[in-house]
Amino acid sequence: MGGYLETPTMTPNSWFDKALEKAGLPSMTIHDLRHTAASLAISAGANVKAVQRMLGHASAAMTLDTYADLFDDDLDSVAIRLSEAALAVNVVKMWSETQIGRSDERPIESNFLVNKGK
Repeated sequence: MGGYLETPTMTPNSWFDKALEKAGLPSMTIHDLRHTAASLAISAGANVKAVQRMLGHASAAMTLDTYADLFDDDLDSVAIRLSEAALAVNVVKMWSETQIGRSDERPIESNFLVNKGK
């Protein structure tokens, strides 16, 4: 008709408003629901590419630019998981085993301390 389309949130007492009320949710926009879905997916540990596809973003970079603040909250849990994985694998033992047969005669510990600064 030459005009613009009205979204459900533009019309008072729309089907969307009634659905929110019936669900016991506060008033919000459809975009708020989209943001909530993305936030919940990220909090659940969803892969950035999966969130990108879910939202229909052109690239993962766009998703990261839009929701980067949500990913920052996961940094502590990533550090904890990496630490747990390193302890489970015993990285020091693996590294020590790779040093067997090396050409110098220094003990492994001193070799590590010498090369640590490089």
